[in-house]
Amino acid sequence: MTGHYSESIMCCDKALELAGEDNEATTSFIYVRKAKCFILMGNFENAIQCLDKALAIDPQDASAWEWRGRAMFEQARALPLS
Repeated sequence: MTGHYSESIMCCDKALELAGEDNEATTSFIYVRKAKCFILMGNFENAIQCLDKALAIDPQDASAWEWRGRAMFEQARALPLS
C-alpha cells in the first residue's frame, strides 16, 4: 500500500528540486502534498516536518495548518495508551 505513496514522495522531491528556492508558492504547495503522502503512510513525524517547512515559507497557508493539525491528531491517536 505504501508503494504509490513512496513514489509520490520521490516525485515531490524531484519537483522541489526543479522548483528551486525562488518559487515559494510552488515549493510550499509541494511540501503540503508530500506531507499528505506521509500522513497516509502513517509517518506523522515526517509529515509534520514537511508542513513546518511549508509554514516557514507561508505562515498563512491554511491548507498547511489544516494538515499539520491532522498529522498531530493522528500521531497522538497512534500512541499507545498507558
